[in-house]
Amino acid sequence: MGGIVDRSKAGLKACGEWFRASEGSVLGRRFCRSTGIAWVAVVALGVLVVVTASQPVAKGALAESGSPPPMPAPPAFFTELISRIRGVEGAAFDVCVGGLEVIRVRLRDAECEGLDEKTRDKAQWLTSELLGTEPVWIFPAGRSKDEPDGPLRVRVWTRKGWLSEALINAHLAKRCTGGGASLVARPEEPLIEAEKAGPPPPPAFQATVEDVSDDGTLTVASEGGSRNVRFFDVTCEAGERLKTSIEQTLGTKPFWAFPSSRRRTPPDAPLPARIWTSEGNWLSDALLDAGLAMYRADPDEQPEKTLEPAKVERRPPKQQEPKKRIVWREVPVTVTRRSQTTFRAEAFTIKSPVWRLSWRLVPERLKGQVFLIVWRQTRVEPRNKMYVRTFRGYAGTEEYLRTGPGVFWVDFINAKEPNVKVEVPEKVSD
Repeated sequence: MGGIVDRSKAGLKACGEWFRASEGSVLGRRFCRSTGIAWVAVVALGVLVVVTASQPVAKGALAESGSPPPMPAPPAFFTELISRIRGVEGAAFDVCVGGLEVIRVRLRDAECEGLDEKTRDKAQWLTSELLGTEPVWIFPAGRSKDEPDGPLRVRVWTRKGWLSEALINAHLAKRCTGGGASLVARPEEPLIEAEKAGPPPPPAFQATVEDVSDDGTLTVASEGGSRNVRFFDVTCEAGERLKTSIEQTLGTKPFWAFPSSRRRTPPDAPLPARIWTSEGNWLSDALLDAGLAMYRADPDEQPEKTLEPAKVERRPPKQQEPKKRIVWREVPVTVTRRSQTTFRAEAFTIKSPVWRLSWRLVPERLKGQVFLIVWRQTRVEPRNKMYVRTFRGYAGTEEYLRTGPGVFWVDFINAKEPNVKVEVPEKVSD
């Protein structure tokens, strides 16, 4: 009650100062005289407005009006400024956490060491591009047991998804399986206390668990509706113990799911993702520590599908028709000498669309070239002939010519004692 009185006094004082500092009092009194409303009522209305405006808003009101979802639990942190990222070298870089304090971090799932210089330069460019465009979310995992003072192993979620997956998919880094098996000294608090932390960009989403199957597939509820989610980088042994462990770890609190596969997931298939719990840990790491999961050798490998053998209809063999035999008839040809090295098979008539030519020649000189040129007689050409085809060689057997009916002759060049045979199909017999 005392708080309301204090706020009423403050509101009354504010109204009085406003009326004294402006012409509001004069205008208000004139309005009251013309309408008959008491001046005290006007002042009381102003006090009521001030008191109402100063009342605190109920905590659930923002949530019901679409307030942003809670951020990922610590030790995950938001870099807030792109200038905090420095010294990028492939899969490693520096994070300025405040003042002059700088921490060296390295990706947990990808490694660029052992690659050639050109590939490392490309990896450095891609990492700088993804980290230098917008602030990112960093999920610390710990330091290696072999290097307790070495870089902090992390996963980085960018506007393009996981930084490690972007490097691996571009063939600029090698995948590190089992990256969390030998990590210690995991920070408990976020390294950066961001004043304006934005939620992880899509396709990351916040959800709650609805159901857990025996094989570890989750049915989750989010703003986009319900869908199934499976683990991206671990495989689980199905059983009641696995289901109970997942339900106890997630409970009813909201968690963040980060889709991780480079392949497009069909709508009816479980979405491969990493799950960051409300306790600030990866659900897959909790299952690994409990001995309920093991790392996948290739997280992008599609789950095996049981394929049913295709039913093959065996048709009876088709009865082949017996081949028909063609009987050939020889056309008489007269060969005359045209010059010392040239002979001609004088004009002969072909009445069928197909005919064949066979020859055996003796060259004019040893190892000389021998040519046969087939001509067709026509009155359309100026010299009453048209070129058909040229053959080369001492001998030829059954060279088919599909020229159609007509009158033809053959010239033999650089040959002596030509022997030629022209045949046409006479009939077809079974």
